[in-house]
Amino acid sequence: MLTSTDWISYLKSCTSIKSDYGVAKLLQVNRSTMSSLVNRKSFLGIKSTKRIADQLNIDPEYIYICAQFERSKSEDERKLWLDLYEKIGGLQLDEKIRKKLDLAVMSHD
Repeated sequence: MLTSTDWISYLKSCTSIKSDYGVAKLLQVNRSTMSSLVNRKSFLGIKSTKRIADQLNIDPEYIYICAQFERSKSEDERKLWLDLYEKIGGLQLDEKIRKKLDLAVMSHD
């Protein structure tokens, strides 16, 4: 399942935004919040999830479920979020995004 950092990377690859600062402005979060997201010390919230989804033209529930999965502290919670993600077709979306991210990384090498 994609992480908050993956979603931020995907957002950058789909827009003209290249910096974390630019993403922070788009998400309307401060730089310390952005740093926490990038360094995996915090996770995307509802507003950030919605803003990313709007930019990517996808349903926000995909991103929100990923954030909740990432935030989960127990296996039972993770299973609940993963099951829901599978039911809405998240794994197929996940695969498409990972391929695009891999291509973006390869084109920068």
